[in-house]
Amino acid sequence: MNEPRDSPGRRKQYLVICTIGVAVFGNSLINSGFFNEVKISEGVFPGGEFVYKSDFRDYAASASMIRSVAEEGSIKTEQYDDLLYTFYLDDTSVIPSGKQRFSGGMLLDKQQTKEFKPTLMALNEQRPGYEEGASATALYQNLLHYESCSVPSVDAAVANFPFTNGFVSALIHDFKVFPAMLKYAREHGEEGNHPVIATTCSIKQGMCTHYVPLVKGSKFLLGKPTTKDYLDSLPKIDGGIDWADVYKGLKKVIPFLK
Repeated sequence: MNEPRDSPGRRKQYLVICTIGVAVFGNSLINSGFFNEVKISEGVFPGGEFVYKSDFRDYAASASMIRSVAEEGSIKTEQYDDLLYTFYLDDTSVIPSGKQRFSGGMLLDKQQTKEFKPTLMALNEQRPGYEEGASATALYQNLLHYESCSVPSVDAAVANFPFTNGFVSALIHDFKVFPAMLKYAREHGEEGNHPVIATTCSIKQGMCTHYVPLVKGSKFLLGKPTTKDYLDSLPKIDGGIDWADVYKGLKKVIPFLK
């Protein structure tokens, strides 16, 4: 005979499951740095030749791009930091999810440029584009092509922050670390500087290093429009409401977005 849903045994079972779930989620928050302070100092962004792919989606989706670059460049997990970088071009308080621009690739010195750049750029000629029966991930990657741009070594705001290579960690970086970095850059950067976040992460050490150039920020847009110009180019949502208005409205009712 089946035990009733409100029986003591069932209630105890639900309590145990809920307790485990809360413990797992709490541990994820702790490991992802939810309770950590964002400590920002000033240092130097290394600069180099950036060979990259670009897209616009949620910033949390940038992790899949970095994994694809690592796979195509035969980069091992322990080699990620100081080699694989993601450039986040926009301020999420202005450009909402689904429209945020980012570029992921390898930041190379002169010797590394000779080793990796030809290999990655050659992949552009091998992109099959649309393939019948291919997975969604494969189709997505086939449509993204590599580009290359030299970025300067400049003074930058720098922060190290915990990283778990998971979704929770990506959200915390997006909503906690990035706003703090951009705020610091606006307060301490050159007047008129366009802040772009450049991030490199070590999976082995569980730590990301975030840079925001305090000068020459436009060089890190990789030839793309400023956030303001990009926002102006976005189509209106039905009813004449633009993306910025929607996001600003959400910030008024969801304190976590502030």
